[in-house]
Amino acid sequence: MRGRAPCRVQRRWGAAASAALLLCVCRPVRADPQWTVGLVGGGAWGAPLAEQGTSGGFFGGVHGDVLLGRERERDFAVGPYARLASMRFEDARFSGGGSVLVPVWSGMPLVLSGGAFWRAGVGGAGPGVEVWGFWGLRGHNFHGDYSLANGVVFGWQREVGGRDGGSVVIGAQLDAALVALPFVLLYEAARR
Repeated sequence: MRGRAPCRVQRRWGAAASAALLLCVCRPVRADPQWTVGLVGGGAWGAPLAEQGTSGGFFGGVHGDVLLGRERERDFAVGPYARLASMRFEDARFSGGGSVLVPVWSGMPLVLSGGAFWRAGVGGAGPGVEVWGFWGLRGHNFHGDYSLANGVVFGWQREVGGRDGGSVVIGAQLDAALVALPFVLLYEAARR
C-alpha cells in the first residue's frame, strides 16, 4: 500500500503543472470585429440600362464592411456594410445594409448582403433595394482587425417603384490595401 501514495502525488503534481503551463502559454481568443475595404469593378445588365439605349455598362465603386462574432475561419459572422458606387459614371449610389459570412471553404467564405440604396443622377433620384454576394479569399486575421478580401461579386439592384426587373451586376473586388501597396512602396523608396 505504501508504494501507491507517491504515484498519486506525482499525478497530482503533473496535473497541476500541466494546468499552470496551459494558463501561462495560451492566449485568450476574442471575437474582435474584422473590417475590410475594397474596390469593386464589373459589368451591369438590366432594364434601366436598356431604357437608356444600351444593354450593359460599367459598374464600379468602393465597398466596406465590418463582420462581428468570428473567432476562426470556420465561424459564421454578421455585420453592416456600406457602398458608394456608380453605374456607367452617370449616377451615384449610396447603399448600406447587413451581411452574413458563411464559411463555405477555409479561407474562401461566401458573404451574402442585403440592404437599401439611394440613387442620384441621370434620370432622377430615388430609393432602391439590393442583394449582393461575395465569394473569394477572405481569411480571418488572428493578429489584427483588418482582413484582406479579394474575389468575385454578384449583385441585383432594383429601384423602388421601378417597372423593370432591376439590374444584375457581376464583377470583382480587389482589396484597397493591395491597391495602395505600390504607392506605399514608392513613398518608402523615395524617403531613403
